[in-house]
Amino acid sequence: MVSKYAGEMVAALIRYLVLCLALASAAGLACAAEISEIIVSGDREYTRVIFAADEPIDQETFLLSDSSGRRIEMQLPGSRVAMDANTPPPTGAVSSYEIRTGEVVFQLSTPTMVMRTVPMSPTTADRRHKLLVDLVRVAPVRFDQQASQDVNTRRSYLASYGSPPVTSGAPVGTRPDKYVVVIDPGHGGRDPGAIAKTGQQEKSIVLQTSLEIKQALERSGRYKVYMTRADDTYVDPGDPFGRTCAERNGQIYQLEDAHNIDDHPNVKRWIRNLQHE
Repeated sequence: MVSKYAGEMVAALIRYLVLCLALASAAGLACAAEISEIIVSGDREYTRVIFAADEPIDQETFLLSDSSGRRIEMQLPGSRVAMDANTPPPTGAVSSYEIRTGEVVFQLSTPTMVMRTVPMSPTTADRRHKLLVDLVRVAPVRFDQQASQDVNTRRSYLASYGSPPVTSGAPVGTRPDKYVVVIDPGHGGRDPGAIAKTGQQEKSIVLQTSLEIKQALERSGRYKVYMTRADDTYVDPGDPFGRTCAERNGQIYQLEDAHNIDDHPNVKRWIRNLQHE
């Protein structure tokens, strides 16, 4: 049986999000579009990024090249990514991407540049607005040259929106005082965990809760969040990525026993702190 603390965690998360929305409203940061889907697919030569939202999406794109690697930063002024957005793992030249407040940053495995952006109006089959961004592979030197040219352009753009520029050479979005959190949603794959009378499996509950916590933490701007799994995959406790790497990167908040969360004081402490945010 799922413990009442799992419900408290979700309730605390909802209160936290309501507070964030209230603060955003007070600051005049109304969201023009809510993004419900981000699809990244392709190969090493051509990659397509598709955003889907309830309103047209404004965007500005900048190339970044520094000690954190080559990245494409897409500024999405006035837009936000929904908590339940469909964001499957990327393929093609994008190895991963990070959703932040008002922007999405794509980490590249292969240097690519934006070949074109195509806004698409709703259709009868799909009532959402879409933004297609096509990426094409380029030589590393060309990418780095354009990234160098984008430094001043990006600084001016961020200044116009009241965002402080990030100094060259520092990983975008990171600060010396940013906490690192690793969330370990237990079970997954062949291990369903506890099963409720309704048939809902524990592995699904902890994964959904973990994904929502990840987005809430990242949107606060104070945390760098890693997950040992982001889909229905079983992570072996002996897996060096699932445990060793996680323990090396930060404090694990282990959600693998939603039915017995009393055994996880760190989670309970996090809930209490969240309730007082």
